This record gives sequence, C-alpha cells and structure tokens, in this order.
Amino acid sequence: MSAAPAGPVAPPAIASPQGFVGRRALVDAIATRLRADTGVLVLTGLPGVGKTALARRVASLVQGDFPAGQLMIGMRDADGNPTGMADLAEQLARWPRAAPARRRLLILDDVADVQQALASAPLWTPGDAVLLTSQFGLGGVVARFGGWIERVAGLSAADSTTLLGTLIGGDRVEAEPAAATALAELCGHLPLALRIAAARLLTRRTSLAESVSWLRENPITRLALPGDPDMALLGRLDTAVNRLEPPLVDAVLRLGAQELDPLDLSTVARRLQVDPHVAEVILDQLADASLIDEHAGKYRMIDLLRLYLRGAINGQRPITDAGTALSASGTEF
Repeated sequence: MSAAPAGPVAPPAIASPQGFVGRRALVDAIATRLRADTGVLVLTGLPGVGKTALARRVASLVQGDFPAGQLMIGMRDADGNPTGMADLAEQLARWPRAAPARRRLLILDDVADVQQALASAPLWTPGDAVLLTSQFGLGGVVARFGGWIERVAGLSAADSTTLLGTLIGGDRVEAEPAAATALAELCGHLPLALRIAAARLLTRRTSLAESVSWLRENPITRLALPGDPDMALLGRLDTAVNRLEPPLVDAVLRLGAQELDPLDLSTVARRLQVDPHVAEVILDQLADASLIDEHAGKYRMIDLLRLYLRGAINGQRPITDAGTALSASGTEF
C-alpha cells in the first residue's frame, strides 16, 4: 500500500533573537494586536533601533496562534534594492499553506516604502496577520487596510545597561556602573550600537571607562566592527539618509548643522530658505522617515544623527541650496 502524498509543509517557526532584552509592554501589545486580527501592523523606526529583532521576538511568542505557520521575508536584496513582486511571489510560493483554513503570520521585513507595501498586498492571503517593518511610517497602508503603527524608539536606560550586562557579563557592568550608563547614552540606547560596543569590549583588553573615553572622540565612525560592514553605525545611518529623495537629503544635512532643539518651524523655514508650509512638509517627511522625532508638533533630532550629519557636512556630502533643490527636483509638497 503506497504512502499518501505529503501535504504542504509549514515554514520553520521564527526563533526569538538571542539576548533580546526589554520592550515587554510593546511586545505584549503587538502580540495582542496580531492575535486579534486588527489589520496590518507596522513597526517603524531608525535602522539599528531593533525593529527586526522585535518582530522576531513577537513571532516566537505567538507561534501557537498561527497554526498555518509563520513566514518572514526580507523586502530588499543583498545590495539594498527593493525586492520585486515576482521575487516576493516566488518566495511565498515556496511555502504553501499547511492549513488552508487557518491563519498564518506574514512578516515583511524592511519594506522600502508605501508603494512597495501596496504592491505586495494582492499577495497577502485574507485572514492572515501581516506585520511590516520599515524605516518609513507606511501610514498609507494602514489608512487603506486598517491596523496600527508602532514607532520603535531606543531602549530605556535600564534596558540598555541590562543588554550590556547580557552581552559582556553582568559582573563587568556592576563593577563600572557609571561607565556602563555613559556607554549606553553614548550609543543613543540603540540596540545595534550597544551590540557593536559590547563586541568591541569582548575583543579588546579595555575597561568600560576606557572604551567610553575612546568612543566619545568619534562615536559615529568607531561604533563599527572590522570585517563586518553591516555592523557599522556609520553605514546604517548612511543607508537611512540615502533612502530619502535628494531634496530631503539636502534638507536634513542643513538641519543637522544647526543647534536647533526643538526644530522650530519658522527657524527651519529660514534656514532652508523655503516657505513655512514647505518647511512643515519637509519636517513631516523627515519624521515619517524616522530621522527626527515629532511630538505634538515639536520636532527634535536624536544626538547620534546630529553627530552623523555634522560629519557629513564636513566634506563627505555636498550641500546645495535646499529651496533650489526642492524646485529643481520636481518634488511636490
């Protein structure tokens, strides 16, 4: 008697990232929304803030709620170019639904923009939970399909030092608590920067205090691991800025040169030589790209990004007149 043909096999479960620390309330909130089928859920934030790790952590906790399986697909290729829809469809086809009548969790990681997300929507299976991570807010996706957007910020001060302890040993953090706190602040509480700093501490004979003194001289360049371009803060920030349209790159470069905190609308308009309503649109787009924070109409730039932009201004990138560039590019605001 011949064996029955095997049915579709569910993709492997998504494992929680090693050393994941903190964000308990956010993890619980995301898991609850995914279970409740409340629409598309977007995790947005600066590259290096831990969106992918957060998505993996949540996926590992809700595995039992998605009997048809979980699938995580990167939305950019190895060169950083957006994944085409034919490639995405091919990847989805590799994992046919193991339980057609049941829900699956689909995670699309590092979505390039609203247009790419919308183009992928016809490939989503109705009833499945869809989680998108992106540098951009993807508000247009949620406006069309319903759902929720979570802006992922850096870790809390307590979670940052806990992460350092997890990575380099709690005894070292306890031996130099002030230096550990200073190191976390120097890293902007970004998980990527903290992991880079911890790896350097594990490969060099240095104290936390000595590491802080050395990094403080040039954190943007020195928060990097030799031989691994992906583990370099400068590269991640380069990527974040270069994903903008050229007029917005020019605008953020100019704003990074100013000691403006918060970024006052009238002052920004004067610095960029544009009308106030154009300045407001520029700030709104930079906030959507996670390059500045916005709260109740007040805009602020994180310290690490400001340091990066000052380095870019010092000869690494050309600056053109923002108003001229906005007009010449044909970009509409």
